[in-house]
Amino acid sequence: MELKSKQRFILYWFDADDIPVSKQWVTNCPFFPFFQLADDPGLLSSLGENITKIEVFEDRLQQWIPSNLTHDFSLESQCHTFVRRFGVTSCHDFDELYDASKTSMHPAHLRYNMKQERKGIRTKLKAKRAHASPAPPSDDVEFVEDDCHAVEVIDDALVTPGSVKALGKRAQEHHSPQHDGKRVREHSGLMPADQESNWDNRRALSMSPTPSLSSFSPTAVESNSLPSTQSSSTSAPPVPPLVMPVHVPSYRHSKHVWPHGMFTRDMAVGFRQMDAPMLRVYYPQEQLFSLIFGVPFVRATYHANHALWLNSHNVKAIRNAHERAGRTPEGLWASYLASCRAALGEKSKARRRS
Repeated sequence: MELKSKQRFILYWFDADDIPVSKQWVTNCPFFPFFQLADDPGLLSSLGENITKIEVFEDRLQQWIPSNLTHDFSLESQCHTFVRRFGVTSCHDFDELYDASKTSMHPAHLRYNMKQERKGIRTKLKAKRAHASPAPPSDDVEFVEDDCHAVEVIDDALVTPGSVKALGKRAQEHHSPQHDGKRVREHSGLMPADQESNWDNRRALSMSPTPSLSSFSPTAVESNSLPSTQSSSTSAPPVPPLVMPVHVPSYRHSKHVWPHGMFTRDMAVGFRQMDAPMLRVYYPQEQLFSLIFGVPFVRATYHANHALWLNSHNVKAIRNAHERAGRTPEGLWASYLASCRAALGEKSKARRRS
């Protein structure tokens, strides 16, 4: 039941110029992910009368392409398909409907709202830094007076470890073995507590080239790491397209032969997937054949059977009849081939002996 609920799509039908669209769910998809209007006479009659030719809107080309009722639609779960009667040139509210369908298939927060999300993160980090209170005074802090500078020595328990060389030459002069594991921060003068807690004021008043230890604080490290984490989380590997395996009777694994006892409806589903552009781009031919049929790939035999199915326009009614016969003796692929040869005047497939 769960699989059946996913094998459906929304059909948009434009029957005449400047007429509101007819929109409905299509759930009768026995050959999903492929569909033909000719396979559903009830749906075709509900769309209108005397429908013999249609036009399908192609997403990649962004154009309306004329097609027959036997056109194979390549579907995704709950996708949107736009079709109009052949000859219709003005589709009512088509642009709005098309944009809305794309938005529903690809929600805005996945593709178009990344800038707003990053802006929100920066705003939260800025508010967090503005409300952060300065560190309380500690007995481990000492001030060493110099001619023009005051050097503040802070214990490692309060400051993230860093390199002493990055703090300047004067700090290295006051560094001694008994002060190992401590940090040095230089100030151009003692500042009030409210100015010292403000990064902008501290940077404006300080004339020292030494960077402030606040740049090594956990908050700063968090603000530097968040954007990269956000960007990496939004990029996900592409999802491979859905492949629908077909029913294949038992066969001998020791021989690379085409499986006998195949049914016409299963062969049609397999061949339609083998011809689908989105699957052919993603998978090599032999790998795609193995995923669909689950048997070894025999090139000559495959192409011979595929040609008989593809070039069956002269016996199209025969092919459709054998497909609808299902898994019965009349629906066997061998039975379809025999009917084709009889209709084309071929008595036997075997070579004639002289």
